[in-house]
Amino acid sequence: MKKLLFFFFIVLVASLYGITQFVPIDYEQIFIAKDNATHYSLAKNTQLVDILANSLGIEPMIQGFLASSLVQYGATAEQLTDLISKDVMIVTKKDNIAIIVGPSSNALKLLKAVTEILGANFQAAVSGSYLLISTDKEFLEQCLKGGGTIPEEILEKFSDSSVWAVLFSPRISMQDSVFSLKGTIKVFSDKISGEYSIYPENDKARDLLKGMKSTKEFNMYTDPNLGGEIFIFANVGNFSVLSKLYQSLNLSSTYSNLFSNMETFLPDGTKTENLEGQFEELTELSDKLTGQFALSLKISNMIEAFLFSEEDQQIPNPVLYAVVGGKISIEELNQTTNGQIKVDSGIRYIDLEGIYITSESDRLKVYSTMPAQFKNEKGSLEKALSFYKSDMPFFIFVDFSPILEKLTGITVDSILLLTSSVNDKIFTVNWYLK
Repeated sequence: MKKLLFFFFIVLVASLYGITQFVPIDYEQIFIAKDNATHYSLAKNTQLVDILANSLGIEPMIQGFLASSLVQYGATAEQLTDLISKDVMIVTKKDNIAIIVGPSSNALKLLKAVTEILGANFQAAVSGSYLLISTDKEFLEQCLKGGGTIPEEILEKFSDSSVWAVLFSPRISMQDSVFSLKGTIKVFSDKISGEYSIYPENDKARDLLKGMKSTKEFNMYTDPNLGGEIFIFANVGNFSVLSKLYQSLNLSSTYSNLFSNMETFLPDGTKTENLEGQFEELTELSDKLTGQFALSLKISNMIEAFLFSEEDQQIPNPVLYAVVGGKISIEELNQTTNGQIKVDSGIRYIDLEGIYITSESDRLKVYSTMPAQFKNEKGSLEKALSFYKSDMPFFIFVDFSPILEKLTGITVDSILLLTSSVNDKIFTVNWYLK
């Protein structure tokens, strides 16, 4: 009888606390995904996820890789699948990150394999039926100890069966500005969506939100050189807001890793290192730039050439174009970028070995080829503009349809849309993938 009561007590404790028992007292951001198997299965109803997972064979490819890696350490891909199919929690504090997965009876069986595969830069431990992994031993111990809390209103989001994950940050510091963040990710029968709300927690933060509101008309989307499948528009009060976000979130190292990884997948000669530094250099001139820019990227041409070109045929680079508001002479800009000023067909431009910049009519224009030779097609621009409103501080649109058609020959309607709004009390981001 005592054993039976003890068993029910353990079940009660597990149901009350679950994965949140590993929330440390001090953390900066937290992400929790629940019932991953069910939500992932539903997510595959989304066309893009289904094509990536099944038509392109990415899911079985990953499963095969995991199986071959785990078997060396006496573990199986099935055991790992069982582990991650339940709940996942990711916690961060400064440069440290911890990942907690479970509950699963396979947690202990996978400990050795995970430790060996990840190597000395990671720490791992098992507590009950949960596997914990961290980049820092002390932070791992803090998670094992637990004692931290998450607002009840955040956890209550899971009462909605469509909610796959929640995000929460009690404190995001951007220099002197302090914000908090709350967010959810939902899965429906035909799309995945997310909503993030960022709240100012001090006067500096409120001033930053005010700076994000633009009173200027935005018409950069009318630029005839914009085209492709990917579009990013920004319309904020001044460029210094973007500069603060970039510097405070330490995006320099993020972009450095992103672009260096991109180069692995792009053809020889693609100068991604030149893309890497351009935004960072522009932030130094933020007082002379407006808070408006439009960027477009075309990659379907590269995918098509990669799939159907001859073995020795050169693969074209993505077609990139951007226009940024600002009154800066070509000479002044060159002092910051350290490129070479050249002239071609009467057009003066800065050559940055793969990236070319002109300054004209209070606008900077960035090209992926020499300006006089640049050609682009509108592509999905009109489709993107059907979702855009000029009062949005940030807007991102990706049309996967032409990309997937090149890859699979299948005609689908698949897009990623991110919109935003801002007032003195909140900055809201909404996105969906279908």
